[in-house]
Amino acid sequence: MTPFPDATFQAPARRRRRLMLSPALWLVSVFEDPEERHRQLVRWGDEPGGLLLLPCGRLFDALRMPEELGLSVVEVLLEGTDVAGLGPVLHDQRSGLVYALIAPRCDVDWVVRHPDLRLLSTGSHLAVPSPELGWLTLSVVWTHMPACPEPSDPAALAAALDAVAGRRRGAA
Repeated sequence: MTPFPDATFQAPARRRRRLMLSPALWLVSVFEDPEERHRQLVRWGDEPGGLLLLPCGRLFDALRMPEELGLSVVEVLLEGTDVAGLGPVLHDQRSGLVYALIAPRCDVDWVVRHPDLRLLSTGSHLAVPSPELGWLTLSVVWTHMPACPEPSDPAALAAALDAVAGRRRGAA
């Protein structure tokens, strides 16, 4: 007797499980070498107010926006129903810039949407504070850091940029 007498039986498809990482572990997972990831985590612990230089283009790209535009985009996404589309967002208060971490290698031409945007990808680096102790670095802070981070959805970010641009045109 066969274990499954009904020949039409099919085992349920396995669901793709995502590994849920803390924000700090997610950020240092950009380093391929496990020893390097460990060194970087220890460094954050030794210098809690310090910044780590993370390479872009692997785990995420970073979309650099002027402060007013970037904070308005974050506000639109947090007000809307697509909050899940918003990933980590870094605010460099000293330079007046906001960086949204987005999925790498997306097909959006960001400069066409706004001439002041710049995409940081392969070959670029981003200096980030620890997500757990980021408040120690007063000039560079996480504006938004999900508990289980993933890059921002480029389509959601593009829609929010379009909404902000539409508001500005309507106000002018």
